[in-house]
Amino acid sequence: MPWGTPGEVIERIIDAADHAGRGDRAGGHEPGAMPQEMFLEQIHRFGSKVLPALQAHTVSKTAFV
Repeated sequence: MPWGTPGEVIERIIDAADHAGRGDRAGGHEPGAMPQEMFLEQIHRFGSKVLPALQAHTVSKTAFV
């Protein structure tokens, strides 16, 4: 999972999707040693700021199969 500001994360994920020609990236969030409150804040930020931008993006390139 990319890290950084919401804008940086959006840019990295969209760049990777466009490069791969795929918009169905599976990902996960791993708390590691992060305190639970901080982890929940990160999940909330991803859902409120990053996910809407990813859902609005259309990958125009087709993946090689």
